[in-house]
Amino acid sequence: MTKITRTFIAFVAACLLAIMLMTVRCFAYDYSTITGTKASGAEISGYSGALEVNVVDFGADKKGKKDSSKAIQKALDYAIDNGSNSVQIKVVVPKGKYRIDKLLEIYSNTWLYLEDGATIVRNFDKGCMIKNAQANGAGGYGSERNIVIEGGCWDGNPSPTSRPFSNMRFGHMKNLWIKNVEIKNNYNGHHVEIGGVKGITVEDCDFHGYTGTSQKEAIQLDTISNSDVFPAYEPFDDTPCDNAVIKNNKFHDLIRGLGSHSACLGVYYTNTLISGNSFYNMSGTAIVLINHKKCIIENNTMKNVGCAIDFKYMTDYENANFHVPNSGYAGIKDRLDDNANTIIRNNDITVVGTYYYPQPYAIQIFGKKLEKSYSHPDYNYTVKGVKIVDNAIKTAGSAVRLTDVSGIFIGSNDISYDYDRYNYSMDLIWLSESSQVTVTKNKLTGTKQNSVYISGGSGNEVSSNTIKKPGVSGVYVSGGSDKNTISGNTITSAGSNGIKITKEAKADVRKNTVKKSKNHGLIFTAGSGKASDNILEENGLSGLMADNSASVEFFNNTCNKNKGYGIKANKKSQVKISGNSFADNSKGDVYVTGSAAVLLNAPDNVKSQDICSDKLTLTWDEVSQADGYYVYRKTDAEDAEFEQIATVTDGTSFTDYGLVPKTRYVYKVKAFLDTVDSVQEGSDSADMSIKTKLTIVGCTTNMRGSMSYTGKERTQIFDVFVDGETLIPDVDYRTVYSDNVNIGTAKVTVIGIGQYCDSADFQFDIMLKSDNVMVIKPQELNRKSIVTGKPTMKSQGYEVAEAVKDKLDHTSHREPAIVVNYNSPSQVIAKARADMLDLRVRSYRELTGETIYGAWL
Repeated sequence: MTKITRTFIAFVAACLLAIMLMTVRCFAYDYSTITGTKASGAEISGYSGALEVNVVDFGADKKGKKDSSKAIQKALDYAIDNGSNSVQIKVVVPKGKYRIDKLLEIYSNTWLYLEDGATIVRNFDKGCMIKNAQANGAGGYGSERNIVIEGGCWDGNPSPTSRPFSNMRFGHMKNLWIKNVEIKNNYNGHHVEIGGVKGITVEDCDFHGYTGTSQKEAIQLDTISNSDVFPAYEPFDDTPCDNAVIKNNKFHDLIRGLGSHSACLGVYYTNTLISGNSFYNMSGTAIVLINHKKCIIENNTMKNVGCAIDFKYMTDYENANFHVPNSGYAGIKDRLDDNANTIIRNNDITVVGTYYYPQPYAIQIFGKKLEKSYSHPDYNYTVKGVKIVDNAIKTAGSAVRLTDVSGIFIGSNDISYDYDRYNYSMDLIWLSESSQVTVTKNKLTGTKQNSVYISGGSGNEVSSNTIKKPGVSGVYVSGGSDKNTISGNTITSAGSNGIKITKEAKADVRKNTVKKSKNHGLIFTAGSGKASDNILEENGLSGLMADNSASVEFFNNTCNKNKGYGIKANKKSQVKISGNSFADNSKGDVYVTGSAAVLLNAPDNVKSQDICSDKLTLTWDEVSQADGYYVYRKTDAEDAEFEQIATVTDGTSFTDYGLVPKTRYVYKVKAFLDTVDSVQEGSDSADMSIKTKLTIVGCTTNMRGSMSYTGKERTQIFDVFVDGETLIPDVDYRTVYSDNVNIGTAKVTVIGIGQYCDSADFQFDIMLKSDNVMVIKPQELNRKSIVTGKPTMKSQGYEVAEAVKDKLDHTSHREPAIVVNYNSPSQVIAKARADMLDLRVRSYRELTGETIYGAWL
């Protein structure tokens, strides 16, 4: 392999690995990247000195009978020539009531301090009470800096002829600090309007009192985009707010609390901390954040509000809330960023139905895909990267609503529905066209609809939640939503089904416990997926239900004490089942109706054994849930078709007899389940092709009949014949010897292999070798016999016996004469009878504790 080739292969492998890693990352959102903000707010320090002036010294009337605006303004103007980055001007407003008939302007390095009991009252119909002076007319954050407004009360005091106004306005500046101020009574505007300011702190203030119908925030964070959005603050350069801390304030008796109801496309408000505030008695939204990122909303209390938090990157009516950037749309998609990096945590929320929210919700995260939009570029303005954790939410409608978002984490919240006071039919957690959303470890109690509802999107996870008394379902997945995981939840007393997967949705449902649902524990209807390791008990109908052409797998579930069936399949549904357990289900374990089918797994590991000429045995692995198995067979002929040859209900094996030798057969096995009203068949196993063999029974050999004793194993080389054909050793047969060492009868077993089967046994003798002849001659005169001849040198002695009728009687008729001197060339057998004309002699030897005899001679 050349170096270039190796380099190319390595490059391709690296690319494939990178693609795989990207795929994994896309599927599993990394929530650890959601860190929120490190906002510090206004940073006003470093002064080496301060000058203090009192508005009364400039003629302000603290009884409120005369206009004090000119006197207060003179005090504020003192900062023009005397204030600097090293010298702060403190303007003091003593206790009293001060009427102003026109707007006040404040300059850099000014601390406007109202003593306790000091109130400034607006007494004109148009415009705000105070704003930064914009002394240099700079854009960006380059106008005023280091402004503090502390203490007292600012009363907007709208009259019947008032036009919409804001109590305070600040823009194009840096470091604004408003603290311990009461700001009240506004008409169709904002209590404080802040646009294009970097470094904002609003703390310990009280915002209340609002007339009019416009949904305006008490604190508005804005961009300086045009004269409609933020008039009188040229240049309009789309400068947003950045680094805002809004903490420990009170917002009450308003329509909205704080935030941004408009934004410039591609421009984001960044680094906002909203902490420790209280919002109550608000007919609209407590916090509205459009186009914000790097936020933390924590430890706030929101009571009796129509909506607690509304977080958006697009609105339903995009032309009304999003503005065209002053730079135009050229390159706009490079400036769009859907990563919100925001945390919403530890808030105490109660939402109720109001005029503006007849169907209230606590938290909304909203994105929108624009297609053929007449006002903005087509784009998916989705929201990514938000954590909603550890909140306590009571709702008269919905708790969390997500639209076109991804990478949202909803965890460890305590969410409940207020049954007693309200009756709005909404889902507690609602997901629409959203992906990679995790809903985990929440406590969800009550609702007129579903506890968790998912429609569209993909890759969502609902896990380890405790769900009680949903009006419909604990978890409901619909609208073609794909690749969802529903696991580890405990769902009790659902008004309809514990879990429902429907309308082409797909879900992996595992390790949930569902009890006491009014209908089914888990139902797939026109949906698909898998349900495994779930516990479904005491439900009003079936534990598991497949309906309306659902395609599902039910594995290892426990279905007990359900009032219907353990598993029911209906209306053309296809259900694979395996490993489920059933106990005390009122109507039965498995029921199939309406052209549905329950499919068992195909038998695995189908094998053949004991193959012979006329029979063979099939074995296979057990199929869970099966009541038995059908066995099918055919020949391998081209037009052959399978025929069922057996039904096996006891075990996982079958022996097929009566086969034709040397013929190829094809088998398959299918499991079946005997349900309440029908027999359901599983999938076919893989085909098993098997060829029968020829038998070796009846074979012949050319084996020798005897072999000499050597003290070692005796084997032979011989041929085996079947029907005249000579077999090949170790191809057609193998041999096994036994008793083939000592003198006696040896056994040879010929075992068929390859295309032959069975076995045949053969024998041969093992005996001592006789290499000498011993002759016995009878002596007629003295009736003695003489043994002559050379003795067998390996023998110890000889035994003589009489032959009867020309046949050797191996047991002597009398005691044989024993010749013990085997070295003698001859020996007289003294006791032999003279008429023993036919005598035999055999040698013997003592070996290993026993006497071994030679052949009779």
